[in-house]
Amino acid sequence: WLNKVLHPIFQNNKRVKRLLIVDQAPPHNMNSFNSELSKMKFELLKIPEKLTTELQPVDLGINSAFKKRLLTSYTNKIIQN
Repeated sequence: WLNKVLHPIFQNNKRVKRLLIVDQAPPHNMNSFNSELSKMKFELLKIPEKLTTELQPVDLGINSAFKKRLLTSYTNKIIQN
């Protein structure tokens, strides 16, 4: 995602400041993730643990509903088979 989506958006504009805000998901704490962002001149801001619902309302409202439906769908498929 970093190299295929994020980097191409910014590669032609060297003067723009770059900030990526992420939660505390395990992939966001990997050295490779941080290294790639550093190479692309991004500043990284990590939302403190337990504050995702306060600072990322979409995560709670939309993603939560999507994840529940996905889990229900997956469970139903398992039961049917």
